Amino acid sequence: MEDGSSSHRPFSVVLHQPDVEETAPLEMPPDDGWSVDDLEAEYLKAVEAAEQAELLSEIAIDAVSDEVSLEPVAEEQPVEPEVPVEAPSEPALDVDTAQVLEALLFVGGAALSPRRLADVVNTSVDEVEARIDELNRRYRGERRPYFIELEDGHYRLAIESEFEAVRSRVHGQGPRDVRLAPDALEVLALVAYQQPLSKEELVASGKPEADSIVRQLIRRDLVTISRGEDGKSILYSTSPRFLELFGLRSLNDLPRAEDLRFK
Repeated sequence: MEDGSSSHRPFSVVLHQPDVEETAPLEMPPDDGWSVDDLEAEYLKAVEAAEQAELLSEIAIDAVSDEVSLEPVAEEQPVEPEVPVEAPSEPALDVDTAQVLEALLFVGGAALSPRRLADVVNTSVDEVEARIDELNRRYRGERRPYFIELEDGHYRLAIESEFEAVRSRVHGQGPRDVRLAPDALEVLALVAYQQPLSKEELVASGKPEADSIVRQLIRRDLVTISRGEDGKSILYSTSPRFLELFGLRSLNDLPRAEDLRFK
């Protein structure tokens, strides 16, 4: 039955019957000889090969890691603390007892008793005597022009007899050969009569340039210098050579003090 409104629609529905050729089943491509089982077997082989490759890669990485860990690691050497460099100190003087005794007799010029020397060096009298004997042996072995003699219980440096002529040419043989200025003679007399004379007493005497004059007398071996009992004060005395030059056996042979007039 035909609908009357169909004339107003711009289209119509047509029922089409397909041809026999269009409904025919699709043809499969020609068989290349691969079955489903074959494809599955090949797939399993590929998966297995991939797993083996991954396993070999892991083994190689482990081997490299082991090699690295087996290499010896350089141990850090302990750093030693720096030791500050000290400046070289001056070597201590190796001075023995004999050298000290020699210096005391040489520099002081005065005759010193064995007890006095022992007290200064802080040793025994026997040690002093042994050391002085040692010095005299050394002097003889080295042909020194001097030696240490013991006179009236006191040690002093003395000149060997063969060198007396040399000393006489320098210092003179007697009072006439010893040329001293009047001021020097006055200071020498002051020391001779008031010995041991302290430095303060010499200055207090009022003699002009007394300190300079007494140093000249010391250089001429007419006056000796020593230390007081306190170890600080300076004392002046006449030397053994003073007695020799003036022909005196001892200080008791000096003229009386009242016979001399000091300025």
